[in-house]
Amino acid sequence: MGEVPSLDLVIKTGAVANTSGKYFITFEVVNAINIVPSIFVVKRTDDAIPVYSFSRVASLNDLRTLEASSATTLDSYLVNTVTLETVDITRLRDLKVNVPEIVTTLLDSVAAGLSDLLDIDETISLKGTVDG
Repeated sequence: MGEVPSLDLVIKTGAVANTSGKYFITFEVVNAINIVPSIFVVKRTDDAIPVYSFSRVASLNDLRTLEASSATTLDSYLVNTVTLETVDITRLRDLKVNVPEIVTTLLDSVAAGLSDLLDIDETISLKGTVDG
């Protein structure tokens, strides 16, 4: 079987420039293998103007159904980089721990899905049924 899905997740944190007590965290996917690098879902937050914000790490279903472009008819799309800002340093710490764990779960799900589909030779016997 081919390589399992993997990626490098670059995490940057710091204080937001020109603000008092506001922090940021950026997650960027690089070196993605056997998975698309755009694994973060951003969702439209304003119906009047195209403003999007981070919603979640993608699920398998998101990877199948969402596009990696803002030129979509959907309210959400996939990106490979997200930046979140907060005044809560505890939230920043939680994101730094939890997002990589969720990304690992996604990689495991993609790997399991691939193992169910690749390098398999099988014969399935099927029979029709008659109602009645």
